[in-house]
Amino acid sequence: MAYIPAAMNGNKIQHDIKFSNDSSISGIVSGIQSIELGNTSTLLLGGTAGSNEFVMGCDFLAVDPGGADRILKLPNVLGDLTLVGRTIKIFNSADAVGELITVQDFAGNAICLVGFADIVEIFISTHSSADGSVEAVLMTKTFAHTVSGQEGSAITILPAFTGKSYAVKYVQFTLGSASAVTLANDVLITIDGVTIITTGATVALSQTVPEGFYPAEADKISSGTTVLYAQGSTTGTDLINIKIVYTLV
Repeated sequence: MAYIPAAMNGNKIQHDIKFSNDSSISGIVSGIQSIELGNTSTLLLGGTAGSNEFVMGCDFLAVDPGGADRILKLPNVLGDLTLVGRTIKIFNSADAVGELITVQDFAGNAICLVGFADIVEIFISTHSSADGSVEAVLMTKTFAHTVSGQEGSAITILPAFTGKSYAVKYVQFTLGSASAVTLANDVLITIDGVTIITTGATVALSQTVPEGFYPAEADKISSGTTVLYAQGSTTGTDLINIKIVYTLV
């Protein structure tokens, strides 16, 4: 057993070990903070939060979008407080498929999307005191999102995303509320009209076969903006879920 001589006689031990951070990222601790967005919401590094604002207290954010197509803006510089050197994790805790979060810096520059039940990790290398813009390194390389729609109608899977392009890896079709759904053999997944996935055969989803996977062909991966499900000759109003896995370029 080892003993610390300074403590043998009841003396206090003085040290400079920090259990909290008082540098430029003061106040943000390693933990989980839950927030619910309302339309466009902004994080703050301190002060008093107003409408659709949240003081950022942790580096792991569990974010409930509270609706479709929400925007979450990273905080502006506050005095000498910045995000430089921080890795921020954002988890989409939505209770319904289709709820998507667009992450922007304070200046409004797009960083990434956080899809339903997905999590992203972002490292901040610079944080401008002029306009709050950041240089962000995406530690997450593969992203996912799930949407729901009628089998016989066009479905937007991912929206147009200014400043970024999509390269799709695969899609997964699963049943929505129906017990069985049949998709025609000419269902397409497109990016700006460029076909990247064709089913090529009838997709029969049922309780015994509840899902179908379709990878993008290597020579047909296309970078662009809106990612769309094109129903082809499929008819009907039963709901299907579409999960997409992609990278950002």
